[in-house]
Amino acid sequence: MIMPSRKTIIFSAAGLMLLIVISLALWSSGSDQPAATSESHSDHTAKTVVAAGDIACDANEPASALACRQGDTARLIAALEPTAVLTLGDNQYPDGALASFQDSYAKSWGVFKDITFPVPGNHEYQTPDAAGYFDYFGSRAGERGKGYYAFSVGAWRFIALNSEIDLSENSAQLAWLKQELKTHPAACTLAYWHEPRFSTGGHPDDSRSDATWRVLYANNVDVVLNGHSHAYERFAPQNPDGQIDQTRGITEFVSGMGGRAPEALNDPSPLLATRQNHAFGVLVLTLHGSSARYEFVPIPGGQQTFSDSGVVACH
Repeated sequence: MIMPSRKTIIFSAAGLMLLIVISLALWSSGSDQPAATSESHSDHTAKTVVAAGDIACDANEPASALACRQGDTARLIAALEPTAVLTLGDNQYPDGALASFQDSYAKSWGVFKDITFPVPGNHEYQTPDAAGYFDYFGSRAGERGKGYYAFSVGAWRFIALNSEIDLSENSAQLAWLKQELKTHPAACTLAYWHEPRFSTGGHPDDSRSDATWRVLYANNVDVVLNGHSHAYERFAPQNPDGQIDQTRGITEFVSGMGGRAPEALNDPSPLLATRQNHAFGVLVLTLHGSSARYEFVPIPGGQQTFSDSGVVACH
């Protein structure tokens, strides 16, 4: 039998003592907590989300400089390679019938269907119960007849609402919204639906979502996205009463230049940061763990020139 040498025994004892010292140091510094998982790391990796509403014309309407540019905005999205696509309602004109979705939307924005999270608009509901919309998007549109749901992208929680059904204070949808915000608190939260609470575009302010804004504000939601007005608008952070609030205010974007013809603008608001109704394009959000960079990206060529970019910090 070979006995260990005295040098080997001394080395082993020293190694054991070193291991004990390191372990005690880690314990005292709190390093017994689990290391960050790959999932938590991915929450802080930038992800790209694009959003626009008021998108696809009827297949029989020819594209022009002033209308039916859904093909151009779809090619723009393809170049951006987003993680998710948000459609902000009036995704298909004139009435959201299934045949119209199949003939027009499916051939443009439909190529992103697997990463699309839609909400319906008033034109979808010109088909009774928005049947064509729910038939086309299936489970991606949430529960049939409701159309509201929530999901996460990285550190951000997204809440899709349906402005074409009851959103009043005592509605089932608002009760669901309150429970969703309570059950899934997040570092950063974004809500979106079709008809905006505040707008200076072709459609004025809509008080039907006043109760919604109050719930979102009370729960520190950061961003609201809408369509309906065929324009691009960004408002200063504001409270539900339309007052600037740089501490807890919600930043609202209207991104309604997805392809359908632009609409005239109404009188500006003192809360309006910027707006335009000539450049088709999409809102691009680059999501981080505690903020989002926003940028309006127009389709290339011609007179489609407009820029707006910045950062929204999460509350």
